Amino acid sequence: MLMTVFWASRAGAANDDALTARIVQDELARQDCLWREALASGPPAEATPELAAKIAVKCSEDIRRSVLDKSDSATEFSRKEIAALVIGGARDRALVILKYLNRRDSTPASSRR
Repeated sequence: MLMTVFWASRAGAANDDALTARIVQDELARQDCLWREALASGPPAEATPELAAKIAVKCSEDIRRSVLDKSDSATEFSRKEIAALVIGGARDRALVILKYLNRRDSTPASSRR
């Protein structure tokens, strides 16, 4: 989400609605991927940082590639730092999703709403 805000504010300053729409679309696609991959990791997967990192890398590849290809020298971060932030934020979200799914799967069905 941090990257979405960073790029969206940059895009808004340049009045580039197409870029803003693309950033939002990419972020929504990544969120869908994070949930899909976390759910596909098996009956309740352990919420490990390693598994979260694996999911984050897979789901962030398109955004990371876009950042590296389309960054310019006017950004305050280097392209590699931005790409690392993209993966790091996705890893954190993937870990939260995995923990949520573990908790949900370990809760008896009778106590769920």
